[in-house]
Amino acid sequence: MGESIKITTVQQLLDELDEINEPKRYGTIANRIHIEQGAFGLFESWQEATYTRNCIRRTTDYELILLCWEAGQETPIHCHNEQECWVYVVEGELEEQRYDNELNRVDVVGLESIPLNQKEKSYMNDHLGYHTLANQTDKRAMSLHLYAKPIERCRTYDENEGCFKWVELKYHTEHLVH
Repeated sequence: MGESIKITTVQQLLDELDEINEPKRYGTIANRIHIEQGAFGLFESWQEATYTRNCIRRTTDYELILLCWEAGQETPIHCHNEQECWVYVVEGELEEQRYDNELNRVDVVGLESIPLNQKEKSYMNDHLGYHTLANQTDKRAMSLHLYAKPIERCRTYDENEGCFKWVELKYHTEHLVH
């Protein structure tokens, strides 16, 4: 596909991801995503207690997940277990806070805060540090996450103990997985 053609449907995105087998090209594909919020209805799942992780597709090469955020929900500080991550804000607004990547620190040092508005994109990997995402508004938000290789576990910061711990990642819902 042409590198300037917008990706406007979930199926078009899946087809293009399945067509390539070079993770270094995922960034080019992610930058072309312009999918409207209504296209994700089948994959949406919401909970009051936590944001939800809804798997759209998982292969040996990539993982595509829709996160659904109620007002005020946020991730813990976390890594990506040496994988690359592209985020597309489908609906609403998120705040990304980046941190240094020094695992043995007692105090976690914030590097920068990045507002992400609807239809904006972000990129993250462990060399850039750790991060959190948060819906700090009073409205719902949704974000699409593309990972080069699935992430089965990651380190998250335990604020009570002041250290990072390995956590197994789970989905709230799974669709089109193969």
